[in-house]
Amino acid sequence: MRSWLTAPIFDDETQTHQAYMLHVILWALIIIPIPYGILSIIVDPQSWVNTLVEVVVGEAINIFLMVLLRRGHVRLAAILQSLAFWSFFTVVAVTGSGVRSPAYLLGYVVVIGISGLILGARGSIGITILSLISGVGMLWAEQAGWIVVESVSPFNFYIPSLVLFPVSAILQNLAFNSIQRALNRLRVNEERYRIISSMASDYMFFTQLDTGEKLQVSWVAGAFELITGYTKEEYEASGGWLAHLHPDDREQDQRDMVQLYQNKPVTTEIRTHHRDGSLRWVRVYAQPVWDDKAGKLAGIYGAVQDITERKTAEEALWKRDSILEAVTFSAEQFLKSTDLDANINNVLARLGAAMQVTHAYIFVSQQGPDGNWLNSMRYEWAAPGYPLELDNPEFQNSPMDIKGFEHYSELLNAGEPYIGSYSCFSAAEKEYLSQWGIKAILDMPIHVNGQRWGIFGFDDVEMEREWSQPEVEALRIASNLIGVAIARAEADKEIRRLNATLEQRVHERTAQLEAANAELESFSYSVSHDLRAPLRAVKSFSQILRQEYAENLPEEGHDLLARVIIAAGEMGEKIDGLLALSRLSQGRVNRIRLNLSQMAYEIVDTLQAASPKPNLSLDLQDGIQVQADPTLLRTMLENLLGNAWKYTSQTDRPMIQLGLLDDQSQPVYYIRDNGVGFDMQYADKLFGLFQRLHRDDEFPGHGIGLATVNRIIHRHNGKIWAESAPGQGATFYFTLGKERDE
Repeated sequence: MRSWLTAPIFDDETQTHQAYMLHVILWALIIIPIPYGILSIIVDPQSWVNTLVEVVVGEAINIFLMVLLRRGHVRLAAILQSLAFWSFFTVVAVTGSGVRSPAYLLGYVVVIGISGLILGARGSIGITILSLISGVGMLWAEQAGWIVVESVSPFNFYIPSLVLFPVSAILQNLAFNSIQRALNRLRVNEERYRIISSMASDYMFFTQLDTGEKLQVSWVAGAFELITGYTKEEYEASGGWLAHLHPDDREQDQRDMVQLYQNKPVTTEIRTHHRDGSLRWVRVYAQPVWDDKAGKLAGIYGAVQDITERKTAEEALWKRDSILEAVTFSAEQFLKSTDLDANINNVLARLGAAMQVTHAYIFVSQQGPDGNWLNSMRYEWAAPGYPLELDNPEFQNSPMDIKGFEHYSELLNAGEPYIGSYSCFSAAEKEYLSQWGIKAILDMPIHVNGQRWGIFGFDDVEMEREWSQPEVEALRIASNLIGVAIARAEADKEIRRLNATLEQRVHERTAQLEAANAELESFSYSVSHDLRAPLRAVKSFSQILRQEYAENLPEEGHDLLARVIIAAGEMGEKIDGLLALSRLSQGRVNRIRLNLSQMAYEIVDTLQAASPKPNLSLDLQDGIQVQADPTLLRTMLENLLGNAWKYTSQTDRPMIQLGLLDDQSQPVYYIRDNGVGFDMQYADKLFGLFQRLHRDDEFPGHGIGLATVNRIIHRHNGKIWAESAPGQGATFYFTLGKERDE
């Protein structure tokens, strides 16, 4: 009954307008006869039969016209309604006063107006012509005596109708045209809106409850076909909104409907299936239309927006962040723990879950006897509900070079990933992978120390998928991490192996050092006692021979004995130098803070007292501080300054300098003189034991001093070098290095 109280709506605005006007008129004609019949029976009870017949006939006609209207025959119902009105007033006029009757002068005007509203210009013109012709007929009937009325001339009533009826029709046409122009403007605006909406990513809708209390879509506008792939009629025929919802989102839709039935607006994001089978994310804005009288939902209007691209981008970002988080976790695990197997299993689980695959795995590769690669699964993770294949013999020592799978081998051998989905597989690949139901696969080689070690990969047996760039890069990073972790594990294993023998090697080395020290002590003892004793005997016996048998020796004998005594003394001094040099390699270097300048002044004072140089030009830089062993440092300075003192002995104005070069990466000290100098082509012999660049008759010495200096500098982790030229003096540079464990 509810639908009969509302005018039907059609796609054509003009038809909808006509239906609305006719709907109002019919309901008026249905309601008015009821009180009219009751009143007529009360006033004239004798005529109740005639009155009842009139009311029943009139109601039957009106209900019949209403049925036509509800079935969409708007124009037919409007024509029949106009003719029924016209016939009614014609009958009333003919049976009454003819053209003098109100049914003629007023009733026809009403009919003309109603015809214009429900039929337009042609309808009002047609009824106007019929009404004027009917008036002519009534005039002829009165002249013929068929209508007998004692009154003024009927022409006095007909002539005004010639003006009244056309004017009424004209006014009605003007009103109708005005309404039509408004409808046309509305149609143009709606067409513009439809065009604009069709280019947008959303559509509007209105649904209302039918007689069975089911929601039916009354109209849609906008990008409906773009979002659904259907026309409105096709969409409804294929099951409508519920039939196209994603199964997992139907509970959400039910919760939303509960909100709407409680007169609460809804904004929700939900998935629907497009006609082409793809899944679309949409955002729905739904507003309930509430029937206040009935206190229940009457309909829903709202909008649907396609948000697939945004959702896809959000999912890609979410997946990328999840993958990056998993990769970061993997890196942290490898840094924190040395348990390689546990770390790799954690990596597989984290990355597999983040990438939403069904399996993650690692194969170890090794070359077979024929040189081809064989792969054996060593690690595996499977999503909940999927079986593990780690113990499957088919995945142990399986050949990599499979017929039809050559592209796979080529990519991995070249260090590149293999990226595949079912639709892109070759027939051979499909046949091979279908054994395990694989629909998508992503594999990456693992390299350890630049050598092929294995394969890291994912596969999916649920759906075909396109592997994104973040997924490929995540696998690449993870495979590199695993390669580094394996290399570190192998290095740790080697270190543990070496450490296992380190104690033995240290023991052996210590024993060797102890033996060497014992030999050195034995050597020192031999030099001190075994060599000194005969040397002292040679020197003593030579002196006795020279003193007691001097008269019996010729001059040449005296000269030879003198030479023997001198040689024995020099040999003793060399032995003393060797002993001092050997002792330099023993003991620990005890570094303390020393004033190098002050120590140099003390040594020069000692040299000046032993061998004065009245014309000496001494330039010792003040305040030079060093970290060194005091005993060793003094020995070193004594040798360097002693050499400078000795080799300037033949110089008229000797000069000795001590300074610091402060523009170097580490302190460089130097001692410079203006003595005889030396040729730099012999500099490699300068710090050798018993190596001398000058004759003994020019400058006496034993060739041990600079060797001693070099040993002391070495024990301080430093360096020493010299610059010189014959006759231009010499400069010795040295560093003292940094303290380290001896």
